[in-house]
Amino acid sequence: MNKGRKSPRLKVVCEGDAYIISGRMLSQATSLRSAAEMLNQARNKPAEGKSQEDFLAAFHGVPILQAQSAEIALKALWRIGHNKELGEPPRCHNLTRLHDNLTETIQMQLAERFPEIPDPSCPHFPIPYRKGLRAILNDHEIALEEWRYAYELGSLRFEHVFDDVLNTLIELGWQLHNQWLTRLRDGGAQDPGPQ
Repeated sequence: MNKGRKSPRLKVVCEGDAYIISGRMLSQATSLRSAAEMLNQARNKPAEGKSQEDFLAAFHGVPILQAQSAEIALKALWRIGHNKELGEPPRCHNLTRLHDNLTETIQMQLAERFPEIPDPSCPHFPIPYRKGLRAILNDHEIALEEWRYAYELGSLRFEHVFDDVLNTLIELGWQLHNQWLTRLRDGGAQDPGPQ
């Protein structure tokens, strides 16, 4: 047995394969999001016998699971947007880079679903009340790497609004995936943008 050999990857040889793999990716992203939610709920429920280890498990685990989920969802969106190409999504963990490699149509849909909200109390000083999706991804672009090695860093932060970003990525992914299925069934799969 070869110790250095990785399991063989599924090959995308047609658009149907790309559709199936993107569905698997979205399922995994959804599962990781659910695992993060379960950890968060367990951390927030008062219970006897909870220890600091229980808190730290959620404190460190949730950002790792959410960042991994976001990465996979972005790669699924890439595959959906590039459905006529048989290549692979970018091989990186950087959430900003993954976002910027999406089609312009999908980037616009994400921005519309999760826009920057200006602070109404500061009309002359443009500080957002809530940053837009890309800005939040940029703030957490290497969260997976940082949180995996949190012991090497002094302090880390992970915004609670990332839950909403993650939900937006996954919900749009499933919506476009379902539209793609409809076009595949009708025999004319095209760009998954609005028709």
